[in-house]
Amino acid sequence: MAYIFSFAIALAVAMLMIPPIKKLAMSWGVVDVPNERKVHLVQTPRMGGLAIVLAFMVVWVLFLRQESRFLGIVAGMLIVALVGFLDDAFHLSARWKFLGQFLAAGVAIYFADLRIDFLGGVIGSQYELGFLSVPLTLIWIVGITNAINLSDGLDGLAGGISFIALASFGMLAYQRGDLPLVLICMALLGATLGFLRYNTHPADIFMGDTGSLFLGFSLGTLSLVGNFKSLTTLTLITPILVLLIPIADTTWAIIRRLWEGRSPFSADKKHLHHRLLALGMDHTQSVSVIYALSAALSVTAVLLAESSHFKFVLIPLLVLFLAMVALQIFGALNFFRWAEHWSERLDGWVSSHLQSHIAYWSMRVILIPVLFYFILFAIALPSASLQIFGASAFVLILIGIQFVSKSPNSEGFLVFSLFFLASLVLFNAQMVVTQAAWLAPIERIFFYLLLVSILAHVVFQKKRDLILTTPLEIMILVLLVGVTFMPLEWRDSMQISFLLFRSIVLFMALKILLLATEKLKRPVVSALASSLMILAVSLLR
Repeated sequence: MAYIFSFAIALAVAMLMIPPIKKLAMSWGVVDVPNERKVHLVQTPRMGGLAIVLAFMVVWVLFLRQESRFLGIVAGMLIVALVGFLDDAFHLSARWKFLGQFLAAGVAIYFADLRIDFLGGVIGSQYELGFLSVPLTLIWIVGITNAINLSDGLDGLAGGISFIALASFGMLAYQRGDLPLVLICMALLGATLGFLRYNTHPADIFMGDTGSLFLGFSLGTLSLVGNFKSLTTLTLITPILVLLIPIADTTWAIIRRLWEGRSPFSADKKHLHHRLLALGMDHTQSVSVIYALSAALSVTAVLLAESSHFKFVLIPLLVLFLAMVALQIFGALNFFRWAEHWSERLDGWVSSHLQSHIAYWSMRVILIPVLFYFILFAIALPSASLQIFGASAFVLILIGIQFVSKSPNSEGFLVFSLFFLASLVLFNAQMVVTQAAWLAPIERIFFYLLLVSILAHVVFQKKRDLILTTPLEIMILVLLVGVTFMPLEWRDSMQISFLLFRSIVLFMALKILLLATEKLKRPVVSALASSLMILAVSLLR
């Protein structure tokens, strides 16, 4: 339950703090002005990282203030956040920024006893570092801090990369039973996600150096807490894989600038995200590609940490996946062209008039099983466990806020939130079906009806935005793959794989209805409102 609370509180605090911080940044003139190197076109406040810091500190005070072994890390996080804040407000020179980062890293190393004592090889060999331990640890922490800082070039990019990395580190910590570290990762995940609500394209606010340095420093230090030695001899290889995209991009940027005779700290438009934009991708596609690459690398890292025997399968699969992504990026493969080819073949088999009728009626059929599942959800809520009741209340309130929000990026966050709602609705519905066996065949009929209707609508509507299209939705893939790492007894007892497959189906249905006309949205909004009312009544029991 503490995990849920730490995540939810950090998420809520970050979301609540962004509006006043945005106003404060505008009044102080702490804004990012467009220029030839920037991608955005309007002045945008850049103190959003302050909300991430405050949200995390609230959770730290509530749940983690007794964890003395992390005090040095948290002190360093606050130092580097202060450096970032001063840079956002007063534009510090690179010298002062590095001085602050090395000071923060030194505090973490000294008071939290962080060390890279040895390096592990893929074949299991280990190399003692001796007197090089502290210098290499300093370089690692400051390097990761700046790698995340330099990746903050597109809306949601640094936050999304950090989110995926933190989820991976949290899973690794869970595998070895380090519960305080899991709580820290959950708090940072909630704070980052709350900020991403306002930072997805088009961004209302940027995290600035306050956020990017804070998150980068957090990743650099948390990746060294125990070096995950209890899981694997791979040591640094695991966090390197998780953070490979920002590490590789930053390393190449330094080499490139030195080769060109420029300062390694000079700015340019040759980072990975700039390259993707130059290849013709739009903002959303570029961020989504980097999310997908980061997720694939993180999944590989966590599986390798679980057992190095996976390397004989995972490494070739990872290379194949990266090669396919590269071929798609550079035009050697075009999966969209294949989809268009089969769409044209479909036009030859089914008339356009019939296709439009199938798309029209399938969307209306989708509404029937969706309302059935919401009815089961409402029935289950009053008797649900405290954890499920609390999670359901939080997600419903969060979605309600998105419905009334006027922010231009609220719909993308709303779509992302629908996946959590779908999972909770189906989990509660399954509880009702388990208790009333006569409902099982009826529920199966409604599920198959929902599945067939969705397939028909997606095939005949021919709209790309009906499938996973936004960067935040890529996060869903991370959650799904994460099921692989859960303990076997969890997967068996909670039927997680079964639940997630159905959650994807219901999520697709909710997204289709969300993108539909106002007339079709109304029943879903009514179901959400009714669920909130039942929650409120249940609190009085």
